[in-house]
Amino acid sequence: MAAAENLATAKRLEISDGQPVYPLGTDRCAYSVTPRGERIAERSYDSLANNLVTRWIESPGHRKNLMNPAYTRHGASAVLDPSGRICDTISATQLFAS
Repeated sequence: MAAAENLATAKRLEISDGQPVYPLGTDRCAYSVTPRGERIAERSYDSLANNLVTRWIESPGHRKNLMNPAYTRHGASAVLDPSGRICDTISATQLFAS
């Protein structure tokens, strides 16, 4: 029997790591990339899944787990962590087993 795990985190807002953001009002998830600019969109389920899977595929170790034909069982989960510094953070896990 063999097992592996992929872990990742993503922001609920569609922003890149290190991108400057500016708060809009008092809502903790209201930010803009410019002062008083348009509000940054929250990720849809599709956008979130695409972000996480793309990052896993681009990582050699994570891709190895995803593509390993020996793993015949797969599980996935995600949780919203409201303690993120800017809005919320999503933590995702993939488990693989044979």
